[in-house]
Amino acid sequence: MVEGKSDQDLLKEALSDTGAVAVLYDRYRDRIFACLIRTVMDRDLAEELTEAVFVKMVDNLPKLARGRAPLVQWLLEKGRGGGRGREWRWG
Repeated sequence: MVEGKSDQDLLKEALSDTGAVAVLYDRYRDRIFACLIRTVMDRDLAEELTEAVFVKMVDNLPKLARGRAPLVQWLLEKGRGGGRGREWRWG
């Protein structure tokens, strides 16, 4: 069962298991969306940006699986950057 695992363990599993990606999405979607809706004050845009953050998470899985920074911190930084209209920096 992947629900009780740490973010780091799930990131490693997500390299080969989309179920682990779904657990991470479910774990943090509402938090990222809440941050973005306060920033952009537009529900549709906040939903779009939330999805974009998780697409970038998937694109960066190998790096994130090796990293030591908390995943939620990475997700929030990506969300805040995009929500403020700055050029998105991924990596």
